This record gives sequence, structure tokens and C-alpha cells, in this order.
Amino acid sequence: MSQFTLTLLDATGIQEYIFGSNQLAQNIGASELVERATTQWLAESLRTLGLASNITWSSAKGVEYTGATVPQVDVEVIYAGGGNAVLLFAPERDAQAFLRRHTRRVLKEARGLQILAASQPFEWDEATQTGDSIVDTLDFLRKGIFKRKMNRPASTPLPGLAITTACAYTGLPAVGLNTDPVIVGAEIAARMDRLGEKQPISGEVADKLRAEPPAKERLHELMPQVREKGYGFVYDFDQFGDKGESSYIAVVHTDGNGMGKRFDA
Repeated sequence: MSQFTLTLLDATGIQEYIFGSNQLAQNIGASELVERATTQWLAESLRTLGLASNITWSSAKGVEYTGATVPQVDVEVIYAGGGNAVLLFAPERDAQAFLRRHTRRVLKEARGLQILAASQPFEWDEATQTGDSIVDTLDFLRKGIFKRKMNRPASTPLPGLAITTACAYTGLPAVGLNTDPVIVGAEIAARMDRLGEKQPISGEVADKLRAEPPAKERLHELMPQVREKGYGFVYDFDQFGDKGESSYIAVVHTDGNGMGKRFDA
């Protein structure tokens, strides 16, 4: 029998991370970083390590699956997206090397986003179709991740060790101003300066703001027909139209898991 490794990635505290501020630019940027962590960066980490996989990623189409499976490829991505990913590593492929590289990038480029990871080896004989159940192995990993969520120590950010300015949004030590193009990028810096919203920000906020412009551009690439017809997306509530003294906002929610039925009378 050959030994495979099943790996589970789970971004925890997504709601708090995305909606930790009422600034729409931060919400958009944070959502983009969550998406990258389990799609774009995942695919790039595998490619950097020279591991052939069954996925490709592009800003226009997102994650696409080629249909290849282990052992045709080194790593079979079973699912990736929405803050979660499940990967199957072929025998003699180092899942830990992937986790080290991938989580290091998350720590550097998406400060404040918490990713939990777990791996479990299991044996399988392709010729006889016998061995450990991948379903049971995945269930074991999910239970392990759940226990980590419940029992892990609370993350306590390191406060300023000297006289530091606090971030206007998180209260953490500021790394600079939101009008500094080196920290947040030229587009965001110019916008904040134009709006007169100059504020000290932490590294977490800087990462979120820097991710907002490419997130907006990726949305246009996913839905090119919007721009082709001369329309655009609204990124500020003040840009919504109104009529007379009335102004309404409708929230459309796709109830994929049927939670709405629980509230039916």
C-alpha cells in the first residue's frame, strides 16, 4: 500500500476579520485576502515548490480544475475557496513543506487573518482499491480542526513596546498613515488624501486597504459585461441613488443551507 497525506486548511474568524471595520474599503480588501489565501496563493505555493496539481488560477476565472487526479499529479486539490481547502498529497510529497510556505505568506501579506491547518497520512492501494477511507480521514481532520478552534489560546496581538501611535481602527500599534503610498498603494493613498481621511493604521489595516483595488479589478474581470455596458459597481453607500426624501437598500441573500426555513412561522 502507498501512504498519502490529506491536508485541511481552514480560515477561522472570517466574519470578524472582514467586518472588523465599517470602512467599506477594508471590508472589500479583507474579503479579497480571504479569497486569495485559499485559491490564488494556494496555487502559487504549489507551483513554487514544483508540485504539479489539478488546478489553475486566473483573476478572470478564479480556480479551475483540470480533472487530473493523484497519482497523475503530485497534489490533488479536492476543494479550494471560501476560506477552506482540502488537498491530497501523493506518496513521498511533503505536505509540511507546502504548509510552511503557504502559511508564511498568509502571515506576511494578510496580517490578522488566522489559518488553521491539519494533515493526516492514510494508506491506500490503487490496484486493489483497498485501504483507509478518505471520507473517514477527512472527518477526522475536521473534528481535529474544530477542537483546535475551541481549545486554542486566544490570539493576543503584541501592543506597542515603546511610545507608539495607535491604529484608528484596531487600536494596534500603527505602522504608518493611510495616505502613504508605500504602505497602502498609490490609489488608496490618493483617495484617502482627497477625502481628508488621513489616519494612522496598523499592518492589518494596511494589508486590507492595499488589497482593495485589485479586488475591484478582479470583480470586473469576473463580470466583464458590466463594464462593457457602461455600468460600474458602487463601493460607497453615499453613491447609491435616491428619489426625493426616500432612499432604500435591498439585501439579497442566497440561502444555500436553508437557514431561512428555521425562521418561518
